[in-house]
Amino acid sequence: MRTRLYWSKCTLKRSESEPVDTFWVEANNSEAKELIFPYCSARQIESSLSYALRDHELSCLFSDPALAYCFLVAQDLSSIEPFAVYYPFSPMWDARSPFQSIEENQLSSLEDLKTITPIAIKTKSQPTKSTLLMSQTPLKIEIDRNSQLNCQKMNQLL
Repeated sequence: MRTRLYWSKCTLKRSESEPVDTFWVEANNSEAKELIFPYCSARQIESSLSYALRDHELSCLFSDPALAYCFLVAQDLSSIEPFAVYYPFSPMWDARSPFQSIEENQLSSLEDLKTITPIAIKTKSQPTKSTLLMSQTPLKIEIDRNSQLNCQKMNQLL
């Protein structure tokens, strides 16, 4: 189980509470069952299992071995919410993701989060497995006379 992303003063799912510092926690099946599910409600466990089953192959792009069980966990453990593996990397953030990369921390329990002092790290722009996969199938976008988007593989155009 690990954390490598941090969200300072997260307000997600905390409409009536003060913002809280949270960590993105990634786990495999046995770690989730043994170390995280005891803190979760039946609804949260069901959601987590559903996300992990659906996103298992996608999680292989982010980690090896696959860590398909992902949670946003408050540093004080006051909230634990399951999410899809791609949540921190989703285009919904429109380049304004609240997540900061931190040094990877291996966790033996969620209690370890209480002792972490997150320090954002600056990363060089290096391609990841997912960007490399995307770059292998380049697309060309053209606007036709009816202003509709037509996407064609560049290889077909050459």
